[in-house]
Order: sequence, then structure tokens, then C-alpha cells
Amino acid sequence: MLLLNENSDIEIIKKNYSCYSKLELLAKQISFLQQEASEIINDSKLNDKLHNIPMMSKKVPGKHYYHYMINNKDVLSIIAPDEWNTYDLFLGKYLYNFDGLFNKSKD
Repeated sequence: MLLLNENSDIEIIKKNYSCYSKLELLAKQISFLQQEASEIINDSKLNDKLHNIPMMSKKVPGKHYYHYMINNKDVLSIIAPDEWNTYDLFLGKYLYNFDGLFNKSKD
């Protein structure tokens, strides 16, 4: 949770329920913020990867793109998986937003 100087500090804080609950709440918030930061970093890495996949066409904001693995190469396409079957692995459907970021679609 938090680093304290001595074990006696921990015992003193545990006796004071109000302070202990505040520290416990802060610890939960810190954990939540760490998870949020981790998700942002992962999203950033994914966006970088998707942007670096060569395409024969221009990416258009507001359109969906499909990420495939074909012959051990990443492919980004406008063709949905149900429209063809020459891919080895379907990795996801992404909406290319007007802010220039890919967001994974839930459907």
C-alpha cells in the first residue's frame, strides 16, 4: 500500500479508522490510475503498430479497418473477415477516428 517508516506507524494508523480508510481509498485510487495509465500505454503502442502497417490506400477517418495476419505479416484492410477468407488470423476491427487514432470496435 504505502511506505511507512516503522511498523509502529502502521499500528497507529490502523487504530485511527478514519485515517486508515482515507489511506485505503487513496491506495485504491492509485491502483486505478496505474491501470488507466497502463491501458493508455497499450493503446498508444497498438496505434503506433497499426499506423506503421503499409496500406495501398489512404486511411479515411470515420471508417472501419480490419487487422489481419497473412503469411506472418500484419495487414490492415477495409475488407471485413466475412467478405474474404485468405487471412491466417483475424486480429481485430478498428474505427479510425477523426483524431487520427484507432479504437477497437466491440462488434
